[in-house]
Amino acid sequence: MELIFREIKKKNVELLRKALIESEQTFNSDYTSLLRNLFNYVDEAETNADLKRFYLLTISEYLYRDGFVIDKEINCYACLIQLSEVKL
Repeated sequence: MELIFREIKKKNVELLRKALIESEQTFNSDYTSLLRNLFNYVDEAETNADLKRFYLLTISEYLYRDGFVIDKEINCYACLIQLSEVKL
């Protein structure tokens, strides 16, 4: 989780995609679980309150979408891209 979160902060979507693929075995390709774990990781992280709020709301929105999408990997990656684009 730390690797993915670090790449989100770097705002490099190419490395973010690579980190997601490389981490696939650690979360057994369960993207719903990955988003939940990311939510918990961010919730426990010590970071700016506005940034944390944005991250948590964004992740929760993609968790909601997860129930409706066909390709959960694309949904998860879209979430990570949106998180990396924060301008707070």
